[in-house]
Formats: sequence, C-alpha cells, structure tokens
Amino acid sequence: ASPNMMETLDRYYKEYNVYDIEIISSLGFTSQDIDAIKDTPNIKELIGIKSIDVLLKNNKTLKVTSLSNINQVELLEGNMPTQINEILIEEKMAKEQNLKVGSFLKINDNYLKDKSYEVVGIIKSPLYFSSYRGTTDKGNGELNYYSYVQENAFTIPFFTSVEVTLQNEFQHNS
Repeated sequence: ASPNMMETLDRYYKEYNVYDIEIISSLGFTSQDIDAIKDTPNIKELIGIKSIDVLLKNNKTLKVTSLSNINQVELLEGNMPTQINEILIEEKMAKEQNLKVGSFLKINDNYLKDKSYEVVGIIKSPLYFSSYRGTTDKGNGELNYYSYVQENAFTIPFFTSVEVTLQNEFQHNS
C-alpha cells in the first residue's frame, strides 16, 4: 500500500503545484531578498507570500494568506477573488461558522486594507489535509481556520514567507 499512497500523494501535490520548500522569516523578505533567492540553482518557481494570523470576534483564529500560483486551492463553490475585499474560506470554517458564498466576514487587523470581506468561494487547500491547522501567537495558540485573499489586500510591506518549487530532477521520485 505504501508505494500506492506515495504515488497518489505525489500526483495530488503536482496537480495543485504544492511547494517543495517553504522559507519563513519573522523579519520578512523584501523583493530584493526574493530576487537573490531566485538566483539559486535548480529553482523552478519562487513566490513571495504574505500571511497573517488574526483573532476573530468569536475567539477563533484565522490564517489569512495571499493567493499564489504555488499551492493552488481547490474551489468547491463560488469564484476566485477579483477584488481586495473578497476572501476564500475553507469548507470547515463555512460549516462551523455558518458562512456561505455571499456572507461577510469582519476582520479587524491593521495588516489588511479592509475590515469586511465578502466570502466569494469555499475551498480546500493541499496544505491542510488533516484537522490540524498549525500554531499561532493569537487566542489559545492553535489555528482554527485558513483563508486566502489577493496579495494586494495586505498592507504589509514585506513577504512573510517564500514558497519554492524545484526542477523535476530534484523532486521526490516514487
């Protein structure tokens, strides 16, 4: 069963262009930093990502991440965001918070341009295939949900992480 499971996961990761390497910095990355990393041999694609964790009114925590060509989401319902005040939320959040396409979500954070976001899509992300969403310095320390917005929805002047895919010869072969 193990080789079949590895092949299935490998195929899934390729379909959604999941990163091979994620570089995270608490100080952030500038555009110049990203250009310098691009000069590394064997990089196929590299994208700077903006991401913040927020505490919602109901004390649930939400990771808000910029959409990119890497780690493509699976759209279950609705559309991709076309405006900076539109958001994609995960299926679990939609169910637990009774949200649907057309609902509005209030997010009060200085690193986002708007305070109210229209849910335009319900999604699954290839990065979250279990119920565990990660840790945060907000709330009780555990992330409850994830979401995606356009990069220009952020006021952050830097990238919080860099996602990298490698040339095929350096990727996992099952």
